[in-house]
Amino acid sequence: MQTFAGDIIDKTTVDRRHFLTAASILTAVSASTILFVRQGNQDHQLIFISKIIEGISSSFIGPCLAALTLATFGPHHFDTVMASNILWGHIGSIAAAGIAGWVAYGMYPDI
Repeated sequence: MQTFAGDIIDKTTVDRRHFLTAASILTAVSASTILFVRQGNQDHQLIFISKIIEGISSSFIGPCLAALTLATFGPHHFDTVMASNILWGHIGSIAAAGIAGWVAYGMYPDI
């Protein structure tokens, strides 16, 4: 799906920042639909639909970041800046996983 998103981003005349904003908001909103599921709920349509929306919208984030990075820093610094972005994204993911594990262990030590 990201290939098609990249093609759309490359061919559009709309500002890429608008695409990035919309994709980020849709991804966050669809990810938070889990809050509407209650215990014993057998209707899984909400989750299925939200995951489809989340997958489609999140596939626009990478191409938008690449297009904005290329426009901001140019082709000579593109590789360095994208590598730095990806590195810090991975470090943030590791930190978030560690914090989530620590909080879960602190709040639910008997599980």
